[in-house]
Amino acid sequence: MKKLIIGLATVSVLGVSLFAMGGGCNKKAGFMKPVIMELNLSQSQKEQIQEIHTKSKNAMETPSDAFSESGFDKAKFIKISKSFRERRIEQKAENMEKIYNLLTDEQRVQFLKLIKERKSRRGDMKHRRGGFME
Repeated sequence: MKKLIIGLATVSVLGVSLFAMGGGCNKKAGFMKPVIMELNLSQSQKEQIQEIHTKSKNAMETPSDAFSESGFDKAKFIKISKSFRERRIEQKAENMEKIYNLLTDEQRVQFLKLIKERKSRRGDMKHRRGGFME
């Protein structure tokens, strides 16, 4: 019993540590966010990008919208769930277009350079893994 408690405590501490270091929940940050943050953005650009993301997030209808105080709307849940992925992809593309249009010419050149570097690194990683990711 003592070993079990010590083991659970150890796992809990490690889990909290990984989460605090960013190894936890931030997997959904996506491919573009780290690239965009490397572009030496002005404060105004950062605020505009944050506003784009906030508006986008608030505009998305999610499956949880099928729940209300009066009950659960099964048809609405199914409808939203079926189209959720497509709408999310469209929304990401719209956001990326808006963000790209905020960048200066210099930042756009740097952005393309960073994307190519990341693509090259991903290709190298696939090759090192034996091509299983292809």
